[in-house]
Amino acid sequence: MGQKQPDQDSKDKRSISLSEGSRRENNSRTERMGVRELRRDQSMDLPITVEARTTNQILNNINTDKRIDTTMKKLPELSEMIKQLKDDPYGYHENSDEGLLYPEDKKYFYETFGITGVRPVFVDHSGFVVLMLDSRGIMFKWNEMEHSIKYMGRNLKEGLANHLYYRENICAIIESTGELIPVKEVEAHVEEQDLAKPVK
Repeated sequence: MGQKQPDQDSKDKRSISLSEGSRRENNSRTERMGVRELRRDQSMDLPITVEARTTNQILNNINTDKRIDTTMKKLPELSEMIKQLKDDPYGYHENSDEGLLYPEDKKYFYETFGITGVRPVFVDHSGFVVLMLDSRGIMFKWNEMEHSIKYMGRNLKEGLANHLYYRENICAIIESTGELIPVKEVEAHVEEQDLAKPVK
């Protein structure tokens, strides 16, 4: 049974495949893909290089240049965003307890995505969703129940801004390929598949 491909208006016309298994043809290839960048109240495609080392070993070479600093200055102060995060329906609160992330989770982040040095910053009321920073200061969201990780932003401020105001900039990281896909595209694809299922 083939998967229906969603229509996309993006420049790179990438297709979404959420099936398990690798699409790699060899063990050393480099892909270019876009992720959104906050810039003058508009989202832009920002190229991110993901280098496939071996199956399930992905290195995120997310460029951490400072071009976003001028846009970040237009956002509310970090302390104001943290206050808004605490008022979030999911009840996030500051928590840097290393015990929130199991050693096997940290190993998974490294071996699958090349993400190292993760440390929790915020956790939701359930204790299963952790907003964390890696060794480069890049913000990710780990959902232990779903066993999913999302790219939130290049730093704490951008990650919180995306969570609070610019959710279209949040990207799912596809485990089998390391591809970053905007969460809205993934949700639309899943919804499309659900609608295509026959009613019993």
